[in-house]
Amino acid sequence: MGKHIKSVNPQLPWLVLPSSNSSCHQITMFDVFQSKIYNFDLPGPLRGGCCYGSSKGWLVIAKESFDDHKGTSVEEDLHDNIKHQLFLFNPISKVHIELPPISTIPCFNKSLEVPPHPSSKFTFTIKKIVLSSECASTFTVAALCGAELAICQPNDKKWTISTDFHCIDVLFSSDGGILNVLYDTRDDDKDVPFDIKDVEVNPDFNMKLRSKGITIRIVPDLTRGDEVKYYALWSAHLVNFNKELLYVRKEYNMLATEEDISKYYFQTRRFEVFKSKHNGRDSYTLELMGSLGDHAMFLQPNGDCFSISGKILSGFNKNCIYFLDGMDYDDYEEDYHPNISLESGVFHLGDGRIRRIFPATKFPSQHSWFTPFLDLNDTSK
Repeated sequence: MGKHIKSVNPQLPWLVLPSSNSSCHQITMFDVFQSKIYNFDLPGPLRGGCCYGSSKGWLVIAKESFDDHKGTSVEEDLHDNIKHQLFLFNPISKVHIELPPISTIPCFNKSLEVPPHPSSKFTFTIKKIVLSSECASTFTVAALCGAELAICQPNDKKWTISTDFHCIDVLFSSDGGILNVLYDTRDDDKDVPFDIKDVEVNPDFNMKLRSKGITIRIVPDLTRGDEVKYYALWSAHLVNFNKELLYVRKEYNMLATEEDISKYYFQTRRFEVFKSKHNGRDSYTLELMGSLGDHAMFLQPNGDCFSISGKILSGFNKNCIYFLDGMDYDDYEEDYHPNISLESGVFHLGDGRIRRIFPATKFPSQHSWFTPFLDLNDTSK
């Protein structure tokens, strides 16, 4: 597949289907609007990798391979010779870009200090990667690494890191001029709230963003109330909605058997959508939204979360949230068996119905929402 592909409605997302294994040579997508399946071959350097997310028409491909330049004779140290790479791949234009070494992100190196595990180190550490724009010559890349934040440009030698606050989510504004960072407002160790006035950003990190005309906006996670903390499991997401920034809270039920409570399943319970009201320099409140109007919302744990107007919603329903599951079911036991998740589907905001209509996933393989984009001015490979 290549540049001859033309989507009748290119703004509608395609569903990236989970791969059957963690090492693949081809990416498969489903175009809901045209009810078509597309297969995209990975370029040579990316083959054997796996898709772990999508942003602005680019797929995030992670690859692990044996680095025979290091060499070792000790079997227990073989995992130290694994080369970890991250790529961005535009399947429409065939352009691919290697990002700076993931080894320059400290929290990733810390994850390698524990014994090797069948679960992917990428999904264990790199939670999300988002881009400021579609254009490879100008975009900035932001990565959520555990609770830390990292940024880079494609030609950088290393990532620039911020460890100043506990990050929950990250999302560029629709025009790419603002990097929104959702941070945890509560210290779990002390059970006391943080004050947004106390949050400071690493000067080097801030300077790098400003050099690209991007400002950082730190927004507190106000979706975390006591009723959520004590009675439900939850996750929070930032979503671009028209020119507004919305908060979405996803709540789960944790299901387990009495025979073995370590074998559990997270069942999606409901979603709530909030508008953020800025009451002053350091003050925010949330307003619950009862409807998305003529929009549909698309949530994914590993890439951009966005909404689309009903004017172009062919194949999708308005006032619905199309959500993809990314829960890590790793039980960290020697007899590792990741659960199969059936928690990707559609939430109807009007009556609270959930339809689990998308294919099952088996961690670490995940779904993603991909928006086709072709930059005719970019010929780099």
